[in-house]
Amino acid sequence: MRHHFRLITLGRLALVSDDGGNDSGLNRQRRKLAVLAVLALERRPVPRDVLLEMFWGDQVESRARHSLSDALSHLRRVLGRDAITARRSDVSLSAGAPLRVDAVELAEAVGAGADERAISLSGGRFLDAIYVGGSPRFEQWVQRESVRLDRLFHTACERRCSALLRLGEWQECEQIARRWLSSDPLSTAAALSLLTAVRGDGARELLARALDEYEALCRVLAAEYELRPGREVTERAAALQSELAESGAVDMVAGRGPQPQAVRSDVLAAAAVPADPDAMAVPASSDLPAPQETVTHPRRRMRRRVGLFALAAAALVAVIVPLLRRTPPASPATVAIFPFTLHGSAEYGYLREGLVDLLSTNLDGAAGLRTVDPRAVLSAAAGATDRSPGQRREVAAQLGAARYVMGDIAEAGGRLRITAAIYDVARGDAPARRAYAEGDADSLFAVVDRLTVALLEERVQRIGGRVARIAALTTSSIPALKAYLTGEQHWRAMRLGDAVDAFREATRHDSTFALAWYRLGMASSWDANVDVAVDAMERATRHSGMLSERDRMLIAAYPAHRDPDRAERLYRAVVADYPADVEAWAGLAEMLFHANPWNGRSFRASRQAWEHVLRLEPHNVSATWHLAYVSAREGRHAELDSLTRRIQASVGGDADLSIRAIRAVTLGSDEDRTRVLADLALADDFSLILAVWRVAVSTEDLEAALRFADLLVGSLRPREVRALGHGLRAHLHFARGRLASADAELGELARIDPVQALEYRALFAAHPLHAAGRRETADLLAQLHAWQAAPAAAVPGPADLWVNVHADVHPDLRIYLIGLLSARLGDVGEAERSASLLAGGDGDSDAARLTRSLAVEIRAELMRASGRPGDALALLETSREMIDYGSARTSPFYARSRLRFLHAELLRETGRDADALGWYAGFAEIYPHDVVHLAPAYLRRAGIMEQRGDANSAAACYRRFLALLEGSDPALRPLTMQAENALNRLPVDDSTARCPAEPSSIDRPFG
Repeated sequence: MRHHFRLITLGRLALVSDDGGNDSGLNRQRRKLAVLAVLALERRPVPRDVLLEMFWGDQVESRARHSLSDALSHLRRVLGRDAITARRSDVSLSAGAPLRVDAVELAEAVGAGADERAISLSGGRFLDAIYVGGSPRFEQWVQRESVRLDRLFHTACERRCSALLRLGEWQECEQIARRWLSSDPLSTAAALSLLTAVRGDGARELLARALDEYEALCRVLAAEYELRPGREVTERAAALQSELAESGAVDMVAGRGPQPQAVRSDVLAAAAVPADPDAMAVPASSDLPAPQETVTHPRRRMRRRVGLFALAAAALVAVIVPLLRRTPPASPATVAIFPFTLHGSAEYGYLREGLVDLLSTNLDGAAGLRTVDPRAVLSAAAGATDRSPGQRREVAAQLGAARYVMGDIAEAGGRLRITAAIYDVARGDAPARRAYAEGDADSLFAVVDRLTVALLEERVQRIGGRVARIAALTTSSIPALKAYLTGEQHWRAMRLGDAVDAFREATRHDSTFALAWYRLGMASSWDANVDVAVDAMERATRHSGMLSERDRMLIAAYPAHRDPDRAERLYRAVVADYPADVEAWAGLAEMLFHANPWNGRSFRASRQAWEHVLRLEPHNVSATWHLAYVSAREGRHAELDSLTRRIQASVGGDADLSIRAIRAVTLGSDEDRTRVLADLALADDFSLILAVWRVAVSTEDLEAALRFADLLVGSLRPREVRALGHGLRAHLHFARGRLASADAELGELARIDPVQALEYRALFAAHPLHAAGRRETADLLAQLHAWQAAPAAAVPGPADLWVNVHADVHPDLRIYLIGLLSARLGDVGEAERSASLLAGGDGDSDAARLTRSLAVEIRAELMRASGRPGDALALLETSREMIDYGSARTSPFYARSRLRFLHAELLRETGRDADALGWYAGFAEIYPHDVVHLAPAYLRRAGIMEQRGDANSAAACYRRFLALLEGSDPALRPLTMQAENALNRLPVDDSTARCPAEPSSIDRPFG
């Protein structure tokens, strides 16, 4: 008889049969079960390439494909030969597969309103502790599914609690609300449900118990998160207190109730304290109320668990002691934790040595620290009768530690106060820092966590500044904090992939860690993973409610880059009140750098803010990196030399290749350029694309960019990368006025991707100054009408953003290009029809924003053609929508290059020359496909400066225009003659004059 199976994914990963049996071999091979989980939850064919990347991306392709085949064969042997459908390009779980999945059943139960069943199905976090090394794609999938299933569980809890409260089923609602609050600790709805359920029918003892619950929640949020309950929860507690008082039980509530301003924070209390002997004494009466319903580990079980550490240490003394005879070199990041001294009941004697293990575990790996093996410390300490700092210093030095920790435990009535002091081996017997934490013995682990944060505070501040310190105070999870601090170190060194992995790990340990989500969003945005960045920033905002207003503004400002004016206001508001806030200055600088092309300004306007960051934090790699780009574009070679040397000393990988390429182009010799080209030829696709892009936009040396782009079209590169290379080379040739060469590149592109080639031909045909003739335009229009556009299949993996960014917008691009070319041929009706089709799109995705802006551009062109440039300009200025910086890096459509040039043209035509200069100056500074508008922008700036009587600046702009079009096709000769004639008539007396980036009137003050 054929078995039916159940795949358990919530809380653990296991495959069990309906008769209780299981395939032990398969259950031991978690990767194969994870493949089954992906197939089962996707419920659609999954491309083979996606599975290969998710599970075997670190293997060579032949071995990865063999591993996938082996996994599918094993699954078929267990589930049946027909359970898995494998085609040439994809794999799916067959509809008739004898498999039930708890996560699928949970979703179905919630969808059907069977909330009780859904709650019973939830056994914990989705694929908890299941990791696939080196696979961010799998981690992203698990994260997405975890969020979806958590939301379903919370929905079921909320609906079930509401129903139970209406029925007066208080006890069952209380049980569900506790599970709900445990899964989502900051949920206002969960807290309200718990308080209401505990209150029950309003009996006095129940009212008092509900207030106890509120006090417990206050203590947990203050101690674990440095937060307080939300307003609705506080108001509910106030109502409970009033209700209890009115019932005649005023004596029961003395000292109870919601007092938001008085809520204390154990995390803040666990700060540095002076080296005062009195500070170690236990207060005669504690002002902390006793926790209610917060014990997670019974004291006896905890004591037994911690005591095992000391027992294991004693058993290994004989083995460890000989190893201590050799003194290892002291490491500045190594810390030894010595046994603590107990003052109080002998019942807690297990903590003397138990704290060595607990603190060592917490501190190890946090902020770059390493702790000496607790067994070695206990062995070394066991033979020493003298417990003074001096003697401990000698032992610490023998163990290779530069620092060591000693401490005291004071106990009174089951309440602990743990004081710890950090000593430097090289600085005598005076402690470098003291810290303390206190709480009930039953909450020992939480107390030790708070003590850990206090001990780390100084080092955290040094690694990540104020934001990192706040992060340490807003997570109750030491593993989350350790991962966050690791990510902070990677982030500050521009190791983006490592930073993303670390911040993602931090959010896995603590899903409410707002600042970890914030950093994950920033790092993912830089790492070109827009979807992860947007989701992370949404989560950061969702969990930021209990942060200070200053930190909430920082979180709100980063995703506000789609609204540059709002983002700038938020950042400037922070630096106005906190002029030494590095994070706010860096945010402001980055916003000005990346968003200025959308705002009619050059990215050079970010210089002052980057310089301010470096004054506050001289080793900030991000600021050094951005300022190097600005220096390269401004031709400040001495400054660029200094900055790039500093960057190369701090970064590696693709970042180092990009900087080396820029340095070789601007400052290097032919030998340097040859060496960089050889290294780039061996680089991975992503690093090569980054280098080509950055050379094009930072140096304005289009010939160098063409040489680097040659590497993109090599025969060994993937098809999509070669397509990207031919498209970019076509734009670079077109920018130099080599129209025939650009057309030849598009011919090569057509062999790989005829759709993209047609789109670029049509876009070039509508170029403002190099436009095609009517016959060519009409021919392209006919091809566009004949083309049956459909969304392309997305290329799997992280390369989507770079090499297949148009996959889902080809139909809209077809409509746009038909409208644009129709407008050029004077077919107003066809152009307006295209605009109407595009204008109907809604949503907040980049694709939706792009579609709407395409419609705006067509209509603005029609207004301009009819002699209404003012109306066209008003339409652009009232309909402007920002598109994510990442989406625009490899797409002239997403970069909206043509629309931004049209905006500048309309400003010039309506007499707003000062504003027009800013828009013209922003071309080809961020987006490589902007280069086709670079020469025309110089020509327009030259004309404006000539009209203003600034002959030197006008001449500099004309010279730059002619340099770009040197060797251009004969068709462009009339334009180059125009510039040459202008140079001949200008009374130039300064051949070193520069073409102005933008007028000083639009530079805004900083600070």
